[in-house]
Amino acid sequence: MLLSMPLQSAPTLPAKASQASNPIEATEHYFHGLLHKLTKHNRDPRWLVILDGPKQLDKRLLKQLGINTEKVLQVKSSVANSKLACLMTLLSVGSCCAVVTDLNQLEQASLNQLKQASLQGQCQGILLPKTCQSQLH
Repeated sequence: MLLSMPLQSAPTLPAKASQASNPIEATEHYFHGLLHKLTKHNRDPRWLVILDGPKQLDKRLLKQLGINTEKVLQVKSSVANSKLACLMTLLSVGSCCAVVTDLNQLEQASLNQLKQASLQGQCQGILLPKTCQSQLH
């Protein structure tokens, strides 16, 4: 799902990768696109936040790929602080350059609120699709 900038979906699987018989191969193609997108934020002094991210997106991997892990925060939502509430805060506060998370089947009202929060904080939101998220865990 592509939303107006700066909130957008993570890169989609290329046709060749999505047709791969091996799900690991498809996931590697997907991850390559996502990580390329994340490296663009290295020059921004603000935080890169991974909200309830997949296990593979750990700081060791990010560091190997040239991402400055001193500017990466891994945040976990909770029952008291829902993922949507955390995402709204992270996008709008202005101290993050990008927030990566998975949110599926959001209502249009929620998407509109996320777009507004993203614009307010000048923060890019990258939403991971459920299909790839399940392969990454």
